[in-house]
Amino acid sequence: MKKYVRKKEEGVSPVIATILMVAITVVLAATLYLMLPKTGPGDSIPKVGLAPQISKDGTNVTVTVSNIAGGEVFLSTLGAKIINKDGSVVTTNITLHNADGNIVTDWPGSSVTGSLKGGMYFTFAFSQDYDRFQIYNNKGILGECPIE
Repeated sequence: MKKYVRKKEEGVSPVIATILMVAITVVLAATLYLMLPKTGPGDSIPKVGLAPQISKDGTNVTVTVSNIAGGEVFLSTLGAKIINKDGSVVTTNITLHNADGNIVTDWPGSSVTGSLKGGMYFTFAFSQDYDRFQIYNNKGILGECPIE
């Protein structure tokens, strides 16, 4: 009669196997989290294209909204400002018109409902000290253009 020698076969203990599976799952989840883009609803800042033009007589500036990308811009949260060459903010009236020329609102001071649309334009008096015009909301600067 032959004797069979049975080798002792051992695997990984169930506790260590569970720990390894949890660790691998955590590493995979963390890798996916870091690789996926972080764009949730309301997280992106819309970008507004602006086209400035100084009047022929040099007294006024018209800044036209050429395009809006990345979401809707609500007028109730919109702000507009002019920045001098020395970095200071100018306190002057800025008027927003819709595409057919009617006044929508003035800054500073008034609030209005609705959304910014392409073709709308801002007007204000020109000065040689002006450097740039910005529009912004609570998420940041939406658009900026030089005033030359």
